[in-house]
Amino acid sequence: MAMRVTSNGQAQAAQSAMARALGRMNEAQTAVTTGKRILRASDDPVGAAQVQKLNSTLGDLGQYRRNGEHATSVLNLADGALGNLGDMVRQAKDLVLQANNATATPQARAAAAEQIARIKEQVVSIAGTTHNGRYLFSGQKTDTPPFDAADPTNTYRGDAGALRVETDRGEYSVINISGDAVFSQLLDDLDSVRTELAAGKPSANGIAALSGGLDRVLTARGTLGAVGNQITQTRDRLDAAEQEFRVLLSNTEDMDMAQAIVEMQAAQNAYEASLAGTARLFEQSLMDYLR
Repeated sequence: MAMRVTSNGQAQAAQSAMARALGRMNEAQTAVTTGKRILRASDDPVGAAQVQKLNSTLGDLGQYRRNGEHATSVLNLADGALGNLGDMVRQAKDLVLQANNATATPQARAAAAEQIARIKEQVVSIAGTTHNGRYLFSGQKTDTPPFDAADPTNTYRGDAGALRVETDRGEYSVINISGDAVFSQLLDDLDSVRTELAAGKPSANGIAALSGGLDRVLTARGTLGAVGNQITQTRDRLDAAEQEFRVLLSNTEDMDMAQAIVEMQAAQNAYEASLAGTARLFEQSLMDYLR
């Protein structure tokens, strides 16, 4: 009876050892498969806390990058719209120059007035440029078109609010230009020019007024360009920081693969040895029982 109890105890001990060996082998195989040495906080509490912090920082950097990409998209669209606006103003200036020529007939000036009216329609359309359904030149009232083509008073319907985007921790960029600052006076000047030319007269102040409008367009484009350059510089800085943090993360949580493979092989050998030893023990116990 004592032999039977001893055999049972040996069998249980062998099974426990085999289970531990299997667990170590599975952990070693997982480490090789994932390439990570920290899979649970218990693997390395200090290292796990650092990994969590690094992943949080990398998440923030990713969000700032997405914010910057959104801002760049808005700025590029706004700059393209203002580029088209500049072309419209130059066309209007050319028309006024031709109409102001002493040889221009009243009929030619009336025709130029009609063209100025079409240019104004295009200017209103440019002012209504949207990005993802939001008006770019309405300040913070992005759901409201800045001007109504049917409004003869050219009343600005947006506000002077700034659209700010956080492109780095605590660093914000204003990515919009108020439509009032760029379009309102220009629309009024186009109406004045059209009225003068439609009456068959030259435009007294049209060239100077439109030149001022073109200057405002160029100033707005310069402002947007400066913001775009700042965002590009910030993005470059974020890219460099992300590379550094990823290196730190890798050094903290990644396995030395050569060492991991050696440890996996050792764990497999230990498990196989435990398996063989347990098999021999059970074989011996069975022979003892048969006796």
